[in-house]
Amino acid sequence: MKVRNGFVSNSSSSSFVLIGTAIPNLREKFVKEEYFQAFEDDPTEFCNTHGLYYTGDEDGNYVGLELDKIDYDETINENIAKVHEILSVYFTVNKKAVDIIGGATYEG
Repeated sequence: MKVRNGFVSNSSSSSFVLIGTAIPNLREKFVKEEYFQAFEDDPTEFCNTHGLYYTGDEDGNYVGLELDKIDYDETINENIAKVHEILSVYFTVNKKAVDIIGGATYEG
């Protein structure tokens, strides 16, 4: 993932903050078998269809829930547990791997 500090002209950037997990390179061990082909065909569409957020670049890929979709009446640990439960429907993910993730990507 590329992180940009300062102003860069002629670039396109986006940032994200989510509760989720990194997607390992061995996706076939991460994505449950019944969802694997749909995820491989179009991970962004798959995640959008299932209410998840997906982002990635050449340095890494991430899946989870954006912060505007979490319950602010609950603690961060309660929200992490809920996100883990949701992700576990589609992915083989260890609860300890679910956390707050933030970053920025850019092309320029």
